[in-house]
Amino acid sequence: MNKECFCEVDCDKKTDAAKFAIFAWEAGKIPRGLMQLETLRGNSTNPQTFDFPIIIERIPGACAETVIQNPSPLVLKSMINRAQELQKMGIKGITTSCGFNAIFQKEISKTVKIPFFSIKSSANTIYTRRIWK
Repeated sequence: MNKECFCEVDCDKKTDAAKFAIFAWEAGKIPRGLMQLETLRGNSTNPQTFDFPIIIERIPGACAETVIQNPSPLVLKSMINRAQELQKMGIKGITTSCGFNAIFQKEISKTVKIPFFSIKSSANTIYTRRIWK
């Protein structure tokens, strides 16, 4: 599994504590400008933004090329598989790290029974903090 769990609480099994996941582009394939945003508190991929445990799920192969420029069916399949796995693990909702990922919104949300949404990062973070707190 390619995940990072960030908990603000002490827990032996940090992934068990998380009930919310954020899909993000593959590590090392994130444009420099977006990487800088990830360090800002308030950004959806900065764990300090949330006062509850989250999982940041880095999707292998997901990058500007495979999501925006030439949407890849393989990346979509990977996202669908992970969404389904996370649902089975007890995750209660999934969002994406950026509105660019909205291109796959309909396809992914049809395959899970938990909320899956992709909207602009700042609005996404505010919404996420309200409903999952």
